[in-house]
Parts: sequence; structure tokens; C-alpha cells
Amino acid sequence: MTKSLKWKPSRQQRTFIENYSKYLDTGRAALFVGAGLSRSAGYVDWRGLLDGIAKELDLDINKEHDLVAVAQFFLNAKKTRNGLNEAIIEEFEKDATLTNNHYLLARLPIRSIWTTNYDRLIESAFDSAGRGVDVKLEDEDFALWHRGDTILYKMHGDVKQPHKAVLTKDDYETYGTSHPLFLQHLKMDLITKHFLFLGFSFTDPNLERVFSAVRVLSKANGPQHFAIIRDVKNEKGGNRRRMELWIEDLKRFNIETILISEYSQIELLLEAISRFVHRKSIFVSGSSRGAALLDTDPQATYDDLARTLGTRLISDGFNVVSGFGVGLGEQVVLGALKALHSVNALQGRVTVRPFPTAPQEASEQRQLNTRTREDLIARSGTVIFIGGSQIADGDLLPSRGVLEEFEIATRLKRFIIPVGSTGHASAKIWKTVSDNFDSFYPSADRSLREYFDKLALSSPKVSDLIDTIMAMVRIAASSD
Repeated sequence: MTKSLKWKPSRQQRTFIENYSKYLDTGRAALFVGAGLSRSAGYVDWRGLLDGIAKELDLDINKEHDLVAVAQFFLNAKKTRNGLNEAIIEEFEKDATLTNNHYLLARLPIRSIWTTNYDRLIESAFDSAGRGVDVKLEDEDFALWHRGDTILYKMHGDVKQPHKAVLTKDDYETYGTSHPLFLQHLKMDLITKHFLFLGFSFTDPNLERVFSAVRVLSKANGPQHFAIIRDVKNEKGGNRRRMELWIEDLKRFNIETILISEYSQIELLLEAISRFVHRKSIFVSGSSRGAALLDTDPQATYDDLARTLGTRLISDGFNVVSGFGVGLGEQVVLGALKALHSVNALQGRVTVRPFPTAPQEASEQRQLNTRTREDLIARSGTVIFIGGSQIADGDLLPSRGVLEEFEIATRLKRFIIPVGSTGHASAKIWKTVSDNFDSFYPSADRSLREYFDKLALSSPKVSDLIDTIMAMVRIAASSD
């Protein structure tokens, strides 16, 4: 198991994970993304962007604290912002690699995202997750609607329009008249939503003014916001006292600082939020091709198990995620739909992402299948494995696809329920998990072990198997 599986959040971090996840569930969460998130993908931060500009002015960028002033000095000296525009294009049209943090954010139910970044990483991440974003670059865009249930406010511009990017003192001083709707919408979001600030330094002049205005308007009634910040108080050379004062000052704006010891913990926190948000979404992995277990009529039994499980998941208040392949996945969805039609509540309860089947190279097909599997499992809190067989050269073998889904679920730290009695890949997965039980279920009590062992009983009744699976699903949904 990876080292990250052993990470235990602090009490403050656990409270943050639970609270922000609940805000996501109710549609009251917002996100503010700063340069720190793009830097981890390979882009420069603001200081790196202006490094060459500072050298032309015979300045040391590492000694400059007012970076807006450096950009303005360049404009004053050159009488044109062409050099600034070229710097933006040169730095942010480079190839960059989306990080797991971007993928995690793109699969969270966030409706409102704000950023001061010029790059297009957020748009790319949402596109890879099959979600569209409605991008706002100028005030005129507020009158337009584009595909996507998430609005991305790029309040300082975009790499494709560098001449309009907010960068100099002139830009900041005229922002209130050039972008009044951005400021109004940001104030409204800060008053009505709970923000998470990621990779943000809180030195932007626009934000300082907005925070102050919101503080006056909302007084002590504003929503709680969060900022994930690396703790430097105990580092050699770290200014412990200044950080303490800064954290206390952020409280004036209802911003609670969530301290991390290293930047890699951002990913761990986002993974924990993802698991919490998707805790009631269940992905059923498996196949029954060539299966010969359970009973005298194995195919009927597999189909019955899958349909009954789909119905039971929905009836008990859980959601179903499926790739809707022919066979077991299809039966799970049919069972889920049967339960949904009886209560007339289809909205948001079943998520289907069919595997692509268009003619293409085998290697490309495998890559598309892997991306689809990652997307499905990332939208789930628990993965149930049933059967999992394939016929290759006349032989009945464990399904490679199901085994890959197990690897993905393990990497994403999802709760795993392998129904070993259904054989094939699931039996193999059950044995692997059983041999490493404490690693897969680090907080398990005795009852979980008992339920887990029942998953491998030979010739079980479908009703008993369903009861055991659902007991484990409820444990997963209630765990941290």
C-alpha cells in the first residue's frame, strides 16, 4: 500500500473535510484557485512570470515585494505592454501536465470557481471529466450562457487575450469600472457561499478590497471560508510570529486556515473530500461472461444478483454509478431504474458513462477504457466487485478490466467490497484484500471482518449475499 494510505488528518482537517463536503452536497460551496495550483502542473507563478521583465529593468525579482509595481514600471519605461503580453503567451502556452488535484476538483459538485490564473488547466480538467464550464472573461459574458453547470470566473483574463490581462497598477486601478460585474458577483458569492482557497497567497489588491467590502456588509453573519496553507512556523528560518498574526488577521474575513505540513497533503485532503462527497455513490464492477458459479443456472443467478443489488441500493438511499456494458452492469442499472420509477426520483441517482466502442487502435481503446474507469470510480465512494470473467483463446480467465478497476479503486482509496463467492476476478480480489485486511480497512471493527468473510461463503443465497453487501455499504458510507 502507498504511504499516503497511512496519512491521518488532524482534528481540524477532519472537521474541514466534513464541513466543506456538506457545503458541496447542498450547492453552497465555491472555489478560488491561485497560481500555486498551476505551479504544481509546471507553470510559473506571478514572480516567475515577471522574472524576465524585472531583469530588463535591472531589478532582482526575488527582492521585490510589490509585483504589480514591477509590471507598471515596465509599462512606464517601454510605453507599451507588448513585452508583458509576450511573457504571458510564452509562459502559459507551454505544455503543462494536469495534476491529480485538477482531476479531483473537476469531479466535485462545485458550481462556482474563481481564479486569477491565465492558464486553461481548469477547463482542460473539466473537459477530461466530461463536464463543461461556462467561462466568464469579461462583463459582457454575464449576458451569455454556455454549456456547463459550473461557472468559471477568470477575473484577471486568459492567455488567449493577453492584451486584456489584469497585471499592472493601471489595470488594478481601473478594474472597478472595467469589470464591475465581476466584483459584484464575487461579493455576492463571498456573502452566500463557502469558499475554499487553493494555491492563493492573499496578496492580490482586488481581493483585499473585496474582502474588506464583504466584511463591512456581512459583519459577523458571513459564511465560513477555508484556506489551505503550508505551515512554516516550525521551519528553520520560518517567521513563526508573522504567520500566527497573518492567520489571526484572515479570521476577520471569516477565513479559517487549514494548515498542512507539505504541499502533497493538498491532494490527500481533496481525496478525502471526494470520498466523503461520493460516499453514497456505488460503482458495481464485474462481468458474468462464461461464469459458472452460484447455482445450476449461473447466468440467471448473476443477473438476479445484479438487478436485486441495483434495486436495493436505490431503495436504501444510495446512488448507482455504471459503465452500462452489456451484462452485469446493464442488470445493475435495470434494477436501479426499477426502484427509481417506483419513487419517481431519477434526478441524480444514476450516473452512466458508457465505455467508448468506436473503431480505433487497440492501444487507444485501452487508454479510453482506462480513462472511463478512472472517471467512474472517481465519482464513487464504494466499489463492489462481482464475478469478473472473460474468455480468451477458449479459456475462462479473470477479467483484465475488472482487475484494472480494482487497481484504480485501490489507488483512489475507495472502499472495496469484493464478493468472493462469485468467483473469477472477484475471488482473486477477495484473497488480496483478505491478506492485507488492515491496510484496506484501517479502522475496521470486528463486525466488518465478519461481513467480509461472509462474502466468500460457497453457494450463498442471493438474499443473504445482498444483505451482507448492503451492511458493508452502510459501514463505508458512515466511515471517515
